[in-house]
Amino acid sequence: MDERRKYQRFDFEDKCLIRHETVVGTVIDLSLGGLSCSCCFSNSDDCSDRRCKSVDILSIENMMWVEGLTMDIIDSEEIPGQFLDNFWVRKCRARFDNLREEQAAQLKNLIHSYANHR
Repeated sequence: MDERRKYQRFDFEDKCLIRHETVVGTVIDLSLGGLSCSCCFSNSDDCSDRRCKSVDILSIENMMWVEGLTMDIIDSEEIPGQFLDNFWVRKCRARFDNLREEQAAQLKNLIHSYANHR
């Protein structure tokens, strides 16, 4: 299989939180082009591919906050009853779309800050 990624991907597991409206999760890995994440939800409408178009990322280590990152979901998988019967986990892979210059700069700072402290 050909590698299609344009940007180096960094392992961010347990380093950043991701938020979409009422859904919260963790960033698995992150690049300038996109991310993988894992989110918990109790209502599938809260975390559907069609609704998850914008997310915020918070670095737990240095409290850097990047808001309103627009993205397209490339692939997702729902894992039922991971914690409780009515609580699901969704793992997503997404590509960033139409980031503003400020957002791209904040994202780059977040990645470089993490890479420098590894």
